[in-house]
Amino acid sequence: MSTIPLADVASAAVMPPAPLLDAAELALLRYAILPGGRRTRLAATGLRPADIKDAGDRACCLVGAATLVQAGALVAAHQLLSADQLEIGQILPRRPTARPAEALVLAVGGHTAEQTAAAMGVTEHTVTAYWRPRELGARTPGQAGYAAIATGLLTLNLIRPSYPDLTLAAYLGGEGPAAPKESA
Repeated sequence: MSTIPLADVASAAVMPPAPLLDAAELALLRYAILPGGRRTRLAATGLRPADIKDAGDRACCLVGAATLVQAGALVAAHQLLSADQLEIGQILPRRPTARPAEALVLAVGGHTAEQTAAAMGVTEHTVTAYWRPRELGARTPGQAGYAAIATGLLTLNLIRPSYPDLTLAAYLGGEGPAAPKESA
């Protein structure tokens, strides 16, 4: 089982800009990160069942995250929602053991459960368990990402956006990357 040095993850990481979100988008983010069942989270956020289709994916898109762990970290970094709003309760400033901490570093850095599992030499099921470290008081992966940033366990330079840098020129045929050549 190999581990990824923290310096390698941090070297390419960049903090994406804070998104401008309206009340409905913040409610969707909250719904995706809150613990509990669907009904409990609907009641807590005031959303309707029609509003929550693909909530996790949409929440990640709102903040430019690859995973809910990274979304939670970005919510904390940009102070979009409070720990109280996410029902984290008391965020515990204790450091998780080595393997859960490594899994959180990778997830906050933008790695999916599949990528994290491959890097750590464990199953995806194990990774998702690592993404809920009791040492931080988190009950969901999104809460774990939030708590990791809020406690200072991870620093903001470990967050990278999940989308590539694009320029308008690339779409308009200007000075952007060359278009693929057709084969004869």
